[in-house]
Formats: sequence, structure tokens, C-alpha cells
Amino acid sequence: TGKELVARAIHNLSPRSGRTLVKVNCASLPANLIESELFGHEKGAFTGAERRRIGRFEQCDGGTIFLDEIGDMSPIIQGKVLRLLQEQKFERVGGNELITTDVRIIAATNRPLEQMVESEDFREDLLYRLNGFTIPLPPLRDRREDIPLLLEYFLRRAKSEMNRPQLSGISPNALELLVAYNWPGNIRQLQSVVRQALLNTTGTVIDADNLPSFVRVASGEPPANLPENFVGASGGAAGSAADSPSGMPARREYAAPPNRSALAAAATASPAGGQAPGASNSEIPSSDVVQVEFSLSQFIAERLAAGSTDLYAETLEQVERRLFTRILEATAGNQSKSAEILGITRGKVRDRIAAFEIHLDRTISVGK
Repeated sequence: TGKELVARAIHNLSPRSGRTLVKVNCASLPANLIESELFGHEKGAFTGAERRRIGRFEQCDGGTIFLDEIGDMSPIIQGKVLRLLQEQKFERVGGNELITTDVRIIAATNRPLEQMVESEDFREDLLYRLNGFTIPLPPLRDRREDIPLLLEYFLRRAKSEMNRPQLSGISPNALELLVAYNWPGNIRQLQSVVRQALLNTTGTVIDADNLPSFVRVASGEPPANLPENFVGASGGAAGSAADSPSGMPARREYAAPPNRSALAAAATASPAGGQAPGASNSEIPSSDVVQVEFSLSQFIAERLAAGSTDLYAETLEQVERRLFTRILEATAGNQSKSAEILGITRGKVRDRIAAFEIHLDRTISVGK
């Protein structure tokens, strides 16, 4: 929704603008690493700690630290952050020296912290300390008046990064489609669409025809030359067999954007595997089941023919990869809903997204 842009604006307009701004994503780091990332560590503090490391809080003394997804922070780290807020002091991991720091914390989350306090998943005293002032950031579809300004910003950046100085702007027709689109991927999806459109045009103005098909389809305009199933590269050439943990030739697969009925069914399914209200197992096309069974059988046959000696792990990887891709497709990349449907934590979903190189942009693409 633009949390990082807002955090950067707050820092740039503050008396701390001349000092460091550091961003830390609390959900992307394992629990055993985030403490060292934030507070640093002494030499020999743990296996592999061959030298002293300065943590983020120490690094941005006098500046600002942006803690994104703070709702994913473990209770132990929550306690250490609370102490830092109260005393402006902390210790490195494995050390006993008190270090003083003057840092401003901007925290962001899309999780219901008040409910997490009630369930004792988040410290109430830390919430009160952090909640000096709250800035709600609604999804992009609820603040469409921001879209033209964001387009101007992303176009200016893309022109420079992609060496397209001749580009002058966006046509009224294209702007109308972009403002009308619902943007389930919010700011990152908008930025991705700008870059795709820029690659699709050779002229000086981005027109409606240069926009991705899913933007035009959402507005009622039929897609142009979009195959039912397609495979393509994402940000680079296809990898070789050495790139794949299973030893198979690497490829990237693109799944079509979910339709509304699939999204609604996935969003209301129970975590325990029950079905959504009003939904039935008959809504799953039998052709999908047959296709899955055929693909799995074909995969096993190929690996047997290749003389695999790790077929159990390879097969589990394939099944899990397809499962996570299908659920993320059905929820339009919403990790919280995906975790609820799968009955696992959001952190586990993030781990599998990283492990399987699932890219959440205009479609769900899987890399080997």
C-alpha cells in the first residue's frame, strides 16, 4: 500500500533527514537472525560469529529505522525492542556493554495488533509505546486519486533506469484504464505494470494497447493475442539443470490471474480444510483433478527414467510447489489468506515463496 514511501517521506521531512534511514522487514528474517540484525553481535557470540557486527539500531543512531511487518516479530525480540524504546539502550548479542542510541522507530503491519494483544501474540506495552501516531494506509483501490501521482513518479524512475528519455507520458485512454483497475497487488503491482508498459511501447506515449492484458480485461476490453496457457521468462533467461535442486531443467511457469469465484471460494475456506459456505466439492472441475494426477504420474515416470535417487524429496517438492502456487493464485497473492487456508503460519508461507521463487506480481510465476 506504499508503507515504505510514507516512511521515507516522514524521515525526509523530519529533523533527522540528514541521518540514516534503515528498513528492516521483520517477516523476512528467521527468529535466530533478526536479533543480530537489529542489535548486532560480538565476536564469538554464536557459531559463525567470527567478528563483531554493528546492528541496525546502532547503525542509524540519530536517524530513523522502519520496522516493516512488526506483527511477525517474536515475543523475545518484542521485549528487547520495548527496552530500547524505554531506556534508549541495548546490548549486542553475546555482549554485556550497554550501548546508547537515539533512533526514531516507524513501524508498519497489516495484522490486527489489538487482536494479537488479546491472544497474547503481541505485547500490549510495546503496542502502546509504538502507537504514538497512527497513519492508516488503505489499499490503492480506495484512494484512486493517488494513482496519477504515483504513475508520474514511477514513470520518471523507469525512464531513467531503462534509458528511455524520449517517453513523454501516458495517453488519456491508458490513464482511464489504470485508474479503473482494482490493483490487488497495490503499489508494487502498479510499479510492475508501468515497467511492463514501458517495455511494450516503442513510441513516446504509453497507450492502452501497451498495458498488460489483465488491466484491459478488467475494464471490459478483450485481451489481445493472449494464449490460454503460456510459458515465458521473468527477468532473465531460463536456467539450466544446475539451477534446479531436483536436477531438472529450470523453467518459469505463469498461472492465469484468478477469477472472482475462485478467489471468493479460497478466501472463505476454513483453515481445517472445510469448504466455504455455499460451496461444494463439485465446484472443483474433474479435469483439474485428472490434470494433476497426470502431471504427477508423468513427473514420477520422468524421474524414474532419469535414474533419480531422491525421488521422495523431489516428488514432495513438486506437490508442495504446485499447492502453494495454486493457493496464492486463488487469493491473488494474499499471504494472510493463504496461510489461513493452508492452516499454517504466514511466516511459513513467506518461507515457501522464497524457497520456490514464487513471484507475486501480475501473475503467480514459479521459478526452478
